[in-house]
Amino acid sequence: MKRIKQLLCALAVLCLLLSLPGAALAAEEPAGPEAPEAAEPAGPKVPEAEDAAEAETSVYPELDSLYKDKTWDEVVRTFLEKYNLDPDDPNLVTLGYYNTVTGEEHYLHPDQYMVSGSMYKVPLNMAFAEKVSSGELDWDTTYGTYKLSDLRDATIIHSDNELARTLWTILSNGQGYHRYREIIAPYMGEDPETVEQKYYENNFFTARQMIYCLKLLYDNPDRFPTIVETMQKAEPNRYFKLREKRFDIAHKYGFLVTEYHQNINDCGIAFTDDPILLVIFTDNVAKAYPVITEYATLMCDYTQYHTAQRLAEEAEEARRLAEEQARAEAEAEAARAEAEAQQSGLAALFTPRETEAPAEKEPVTAERRSISFAPFVAAVAVVVATVISLALLIRWRRRYRLRLPWALAATLLCALALLLCTIAVSRGPLLAKPSGEPREAVSAFFDALQAGDYEAAYEHMDGYSSLGLENEPQTASGRLLYQALRQSYGYTLIGDSTVDGMNARQQMQFRYLDVPALEADARTELENVIVELSRDRAYDQVYDADNNYLAAFAQEAYARALETVLSHAADYYATTGVQLSLRSVDGSWRVVPDQNLLKVLSGGLAY
Repeated sequence: MKRIKQLLCALAVLCLLLSLPGAALAAEEPAGPEAPEAAEPAGPKVPEAEDAAEAETSVYPELDSLYKDKTWDEVVRTFLEKYNLDPDDPNLVTLGYYNTVTGEEHYLHPDQYMVSGSMYKVPLNMAFAEKVSSGELDWDTTYGTYKLSDLRDATIIHSDNELARTLWTILSNGQGYHRYREIIAPYMGEDPETVEQKYYENNFFTARQMIYCLKLLYDNPDRFPTIVETMQKAEPNRYFKLREKRFDIAHKYGFLVTEYHQNINDCGIAFTDDPILLVIFTDNVAKAYPVITEYATLMCDYTQYHTAQRLAEEAEEARRLAEEQARAEAEAEAARAEAEAQQSGLAALFTPRETEAPAEKEPVTAERRSISFAPFVAAVAVVVATVISLALLIRWRRRYRLRLPWALAATLLCALALLLCTIAVSRGPLLAKPSGEPREAVSAFFDALQAGDYEAAYEHMDGYSSLGLENEPQTASGRLLYQALRQSYGYTLIGDSTVDGMNARQQMQFRYLDVPALEADARTELENVIVELSRDRAYDQVYDADNNYLAAFAQEAYARALETVLSHAADYYATTGVQLSLRSVDGSWRVVPDQNLLKVLSGGLAY
């Protein structure tokens, strides 16, 4: 009996020892293609997908029911029917849409003339802005008691009709309304000699004319300076901007109520990822305000959805082309090597190189074979030991009066435990499921950044121990810019997170201070400040012995110029899309900063 026990123990120890090499080597095993990889940094709104079909719905799945496989006309018809509006009635609603990046353009009744209300003040002010850019006028040019800049603000921001009449009277040189309409006709894409007569009958425009006007304005900021910026300040909580707060919108409404008509309209530029131009005219629409503001949101979502889809398709096409190029290069290299081998008389020894990139296949080394072989041997040993043990139990149960059921059960359980341990070792480590939602980690990260609690923010970050945001600059101008940048931060999460094992992605819109644009204007303002400060100071308080500006003077002048520009810092706010990468670390989600995120956090500086 004692000998049998010793034999069974020896077999059990042998099984354990055979399984140990796999466990020891597994700890040093290099990560192969099947090992989890860190998420790669991704640019804004570009989903990482296996194929184009998956990419179409990976960013905005909640919008699929509205936009997937639907044309712009179908989307608009569904929208209008929701408000019991007949899409085929040109006297109720006309619409226009233009994507400034792709050139996608759509209309509903594009050439139907509608009363524009105050929207005419856009081309009217464009005419004067063009005179300023050409040097014929400047914004300080005075008409009566008003500067031209005051008239611009009064007519666009506050929609003052009397001052608008003053402007078009000046523009027509006192020759009347017809002459003024002739002058602005080119801004509407029309020849004043051939345009339809209805254009002159009243304050009429069409959706096509209004989109042309907005496109001309958007494409030529130097030709029409300050007009878009002024439109961005108009009606911050009405019309297109009533509920659409995600994107900046430069717009100008039109409103006119008479005995028989109620005309409520809006036109503008929405700065989505692909900026878009929008116009809507309504006539006697019962719920005009909800229709107008929902149209803006509908078109913003439509654009975001199709932008994400387009970028995903472009990324897939780029990936496909890169694979084809790599394959072609590999084939060319193989052909070249074969030709060289034939020329050197070694053709019989030549083996064609595979077209797949070598990095995509893991080399099978002796060490790798030992890792997979040891658990297999251990499993075989466990089975063999179990069979021998059972045979011995059956043979010697009477001689040694063994209780077969209990002995048999113990043997089988031990064998099963050893077998499971062996399999577990060969399968590698188990990964814990991440806790919490990626969206919550993103919100906590950006909330802490906005609050200036960088220690808390960095706890939700992986890959960087610090972003340097906690280091306040030493100079006065640097501190001014630093504070303005911090105050500009704002974010909106778009859709749900996409989780892939231990990695995740979250789409968002991020608002930040466009530092390069602000600094460019600050340098322009600096020239004015230097002139002003130099006028009241002695020469040696401005220049050194080499006729260069004194460092203290230059710093003071720049700080003052920067302070002037920062007094309207909101004019330099930019909004862009960012796709965040997240990684599960110790069971919780953490943001993995990439170059796109670092760039917007630094105010648009090249990173």
